[in-house]
Amino acid sequence: MSRSTPPRMGSAERSSWCRYLALPLALVPFLLVPFLMIAPWATVLGQMSDPPATPESSSWSESVPRDPALESFVSDVLTSNPDLAVARSAAGAARARARQAGALPDPKLGGTGYLMRPQTRTGPVTGMVTLSQQLPWFGKRGLRGDAAKAEADAQAARADAMEVHLVAEARRLYYELCFVDAQASLVGEDVATLEHYEEVARARYASGRGLEQGVVKVQAEITRAQARLLDISAQRASMQARLNALRDRPADAEIAVGPVPRATQPSLDAARLRAEAQSSRPEVWEAEAGVERSQTLTRLAHKNYLPDVTIGLTYTFVGERDDPAGRASPPTGNGDDDFGITAGINLPIWRGRLAAEVEEAAEGEAKSREAERAARTGIDREVGDLLARVPLIWERVRLMDGVLTVQADQALRSAESAYEAGTANALDLLDAERVRVEARIAAERARTDYVIALSDLEASLGRRPETIPPRSSGEGR
Repeated sequence: MSRSTPPRMGSAERSSWCRYLALPLALVPFLLVPFLMIAPWATVLGQMSDPPATPESSSWSESVPRDPALESFVSDVLTSNPDLAVARSAAGAARARARQAGALPDPKLGGTGYLMRPQTRTGPVTGMVTLSQQLPWFGKRGLRGDAAKAEADAQAARADAMEVHLVAEARRLYYELCFVDAQASLVGEDVATLEHYEEVARARYASGRGLEQGVVKVQAEITRAQARLLDISAQRASMQARLNALRDRPADAEIAVGPVPRATQPSLDAARLRAEAQSSRPEVWEAEAGVERSQTLTRLAHKNYLPDVTIGLTYTFVGERDDPAGRASPPTGNGDDDFGITAGINLPIWRGRLAAEVEEAAEGEAKSREAERAARTGIDREVGDLLARVPLIWERVRLMDGVLTVQADQALRSAESAYEAGTANALDLLDAERVRVEARIAAERARTDYVIALSDLEASLGRRPETIPPRSSGEGR
């Protein structure tokens, strides 16, 4: 990432500063103190210079200060969110189906009783019991199990993706609430400052050094700021309701947040982060599992051309001969029951149906491959967009904190001095105060946008926060 130079710095100074940064890190403590002592722009540099880059670190947790309240809130969301509970249950159901898919079908037990008993040499047949078991052709059961396992992997990855999305959404709304509270605090300070200005304007009007118009303008500005506070309160209520919905709590449940975090600038290795996203995003896992499932179903469709085998056992109940000849000269084995073995196959002769199954499986495989390609393209676009935006937002944070707010404070002090000296009117003072408040709000907005962008980048890489327990090896990928 290119480094921005402080304003009003000459080309020679920029070159010297770049060479300074290239020195070994071990020499920095020895060079920094005397360098800042002699540099006339040391104060500005301290406000504007980049923080030291962390070695190969792009972790959200290392760039954003730890917030126990946020961690607790994220944990609450992951525990209580109903949509996530549905996704986890769906993944559990898919894993259970995978254990069923490769099992043998239930054996069949049948019985036959003869009303008109057929006669045999050894006696009349009174009944028959059969037990049969269908055996799919070699490999079919394994393919069915593999397809169901791939579907379970896809469901588990879908639940993982929802977890990562919920964490990013919870962080985003939490930081937005931090900004709303910071904005309310700044506008509240503005109201207090304007009330002070009103007292000053009244005193000037009473002494004949000011106009009543100045008092009225300050009062109108106070009313406008108070109305803005009401709008901010409405925004907070709406934001709080959305946050509570994530954790399945009443909309008016109070949420306490801290100030907007002051994040540092991480080191962003674009190539490494893009590769990490392609290997770590649950959406990629889901797409890969879809491809694996479709390939398995294609192989299974081809195997359906082969017959399944059914084997069985029969037990035939035979009575003793009761005819005169049988009673006079009983045959050998008279009345002995009979035991037999059966075997059969199904006949896959309807080739049109089988060909349609193969065609359906092939189209499904092509669809899953395109879905994987689309997922990878979308992820690369998302990561690329964030990698481009994060440095720009960081520069905006530096500009707001190091330049705009400082200039706005100086302008307000100058306007206050001019107003006290009688060389400026109330409108000039109000304009300077308004610029100062808006500059501070803009700085808070920039900091909020920056931590949100870092959080979104973390989510775009598929990183699971510490509040999410790692999935066991038996749960999908």
